[in-house]
Amino acid sequence: MSKIAHNIDIAMRIAHIKSQAELHRLSGIPATSIARILKGQATPSIENLAKIAQACKTTTDALIFGTHGSSKEITHFPLIYVTQRELTILHQYRQANSMGKTLIETAAETAEKAPSTLA
Repeated sequence: MSKIAHNIDIAMRIAHIKSQAELHRLSGIPATSIARILKGQATPSIENLAKIAQACKTTTDALIFGTHGSSKEITHFPLIYVTQRELTILHQYRQANSMGKTLIETAAETAEKAPSTLA
């Protein structure tokens, strides 16, 4: 079971969602997709992650990072599109200590100032 699948399972329990069929009804996501996500055979898209979060009355952060019940839960968030690599970088940034965050921020600022090599 993937970390996201595990976190969805926890969110379902907290929200008293007893079955995949119930999550399907509440989220509008096809039952086959729900089954594959919960078995760790598929990674949900950002859109589906947002639908699952809404159905479970939680946040996408809780589903991605396992912050269920955190006092820092976000109650409103915009729908954005990111790659799996960007999600990984965000997760690593959130787990970094102060010195690590400074290093990441400096690298990002340097990258923004560098001339683009794309045509």
